[in-house]
Amino acid sequence: MVSEFMIPRLLPPTARGRVRLACLLIVVPSLAVVACQKVPLLAPSGSTITLTASATTLPINGTTTLIAQVLEASGTPPQNGTNVTFTTSLGTVQPFEATTDTGGRVAVTFMAGTSSGTATITAISGGAGGGSTSTTTGGTTTSTAANVVKIAIGSAAVARINLSASPAVVPATGGTSTLTASVVDTNGNGLSGVPVSFSTTAGTLASSLVTSDQNGSAQTTLTTAKAATVTANAGTVSTGGTGTTGGTAPATVTVTVSSLPGVTVGAASPASPTVGQAVTFPVTYTSDATSSPIQRVLVDFGDGTGSQVINGQPSSVTHNYFSSGTFAMRITVFDSLGSSGTGGVSVLIGARPQPVVSISTTTTNPTAGVDVAFTATVTPAAASGTSIADVSVDYGDGTTPTDLGATSGTFSLHHTYAAGGTFTVVLTATDSNGGVGKGTTTIFVQSAVPLTVLVSTSQTPSGGNSIVTATATVIGLGNSVVVNYAWTFTPPGGTTNTSSNQQTRTYAIGSGLVTVTVTVTTSTGATATGTTTFIP
Repeated sequence: MVSEFMIPRLLPPTARGRVRLACLLIVVPSLAVVACQKVPLLAPSGSTITLTASATTLPINGTTTLIAQVLEASGTPPQNGTNVTFTTSLGTVQPFEATTDTGGRVAVTFMAGTSSGTATITAISGGAGGGSTSTTTGGTTTSTAANVVKIAIGSAAVARINLSASPAVVPATGGTSTLTASVVDTNGNGLSGVPVSFSTTAGTLASSLVTSDQNGSAQTTLTTAKAATVTANAGTVSTGGTGTTGGTAPATVTVTVSSLPGVTVGAASPASPTVGQAVTFPVTYTSDATSSPIQRVLVDFGDGTGSQVINGQPSSVTHNYFSSGTFAMRITVFDSLGSSGTGGVSVLIGARPQPVVSISTTTTNPTAGVDVAFTATVTPAAASGTSIADVSVDYGDGTTPTDLGATSGTFSLHHTYAAGGTFTVVLTATDSNGGVGKGTTTIFVQSAVPLTVLVSTSQTPSGGNSIVTATATVIGLGNSVVVNYAWTFTPPGGTTNTSSNQQTRTYAIGSGLVTVTVTVTTSTGATATGTTTFIP
């Protein structure tokens, strides 16, 4: 015969509800055995359980510590070892059963798992109730049992999403921008494993759905040639009824497209430039100075001298053209995004203006060794704005040209030719712009005549005498002069030195033949002798 019954009355009253034994009385012939088994110790009726979590938001696969505090109705902890069981709607609790310490506390770990949603976790022990707590949000009051805690996981934990674009401005011809969405919880911590969806009003996205990384960031790229508004949403995944759909307000960012930079070249200054003259071109620009300022310009003046790179935005550019003609000047500008624009103007370069130069001789039938005079005129080119920088003259006889310096106006020149011949005299003037003017004249120079003395006499009767005057004529002097005349009349003989080319003597009529001799000495030391005879 077998009989089974519970015997709680065997426990003292103070231990009721703390230790529970299940005993089985087995009766067999000649033997009676009582067998007892210990069952979990649960909180007595009237007790309360308060459940708290170290974190109420978790990323996918995140963990947090759960603490259940059990108190009896009297406010004291229950018997050490009281069993508490945990249940959850999402994720797992490890361990799902645990016993209290001497303070009535139980600590376990909540593991979020791989699904997004809101986990509702409940702590249970015997007849313990949870009580309730109230929270007010936006004017709405919500009551929650004290033994229940809710933890938002993954998408459901998202408090906000931040979206940025780099760069925020793409070139006018189109470009690519990197979009970064940062998903964070209420404490500003990045949430990993959250799916982020991207959409755009223009262009194309490399990926429209990206899962946030361990830092809570999700990236994709936008390629567009038009302004585009990109929207990022996070927390749109549902756990199929076991969790809740999370999420927050979407984030947006605008990627704009810069305008093409422009450049305008004004009219050249001076208005009628000539070869060698500095020509200045005024330059103005149009660009997005904030997002894509112009960084450099490339200038081609159109004359084959090559291109010039200038950093920044010069207000003007200057160039010297060294040949005449029409040239197409072009300038290309580049902004910080690599976009470019071109402008330009045509310029007519006139021939280099020349100084007006002339030269002529004022000496008639010049002879070698004789000073030759010239009249020269040098004038800057009309309305050229230039001045005479240098003048030189080449007399054409092989002598070194004479440098006259910065001479202008009308002036005299002198030169002595050493030999006869035909010579071309060239007067050259150079102005401040490099213009060169020439004036020429041709001169025939007779060969030099040998130094010769011609002597002539004239007689004037006076009573029985004749007054004789002798005159010396010297030719071939060139630029020299006679410094001495040595006269000799024979008879009576003797020499008279004088600077005069005439001498007078008186002879008796019929006194006989007289010889007159004169030797001249020139300023250069040359000498010559002339002679003649007469009968008084």
